[in-house]
Amino acid sequence: MKHQPFLRCRPSLDSTTDSSRTGAYQRKLAEGIMVNFAAAIRTHWVNILVPLGFVIGVYLDRWNDQKLTAFRNKSALYSRYIN
Repeated sequence: MKHQPFLRCRPSLDSTTDSSRTGAYQRKLAEGIMVNFAAAIRTHWVNILVPLGFVIGVYLDRWNDQKLTAFRNKSALYSRYIN
């Protein structure tokens, strides 16, 4: 079976519409898209995980910096004694 673009249904040759045939076609097409998605993940996992890891690392770094900055503002080590 050739890959059909998107979720377009082929019109039937006769004038009656068979909804069960259309539904089966859409299910089969959706399964094909999911298989293609899984195959793309399997082949390009490095291209997905490396940027994702970078983004998560930047987020955690900023979150940790914010937490440490809040602690520094409350810490007795950094506070000054004003006469």
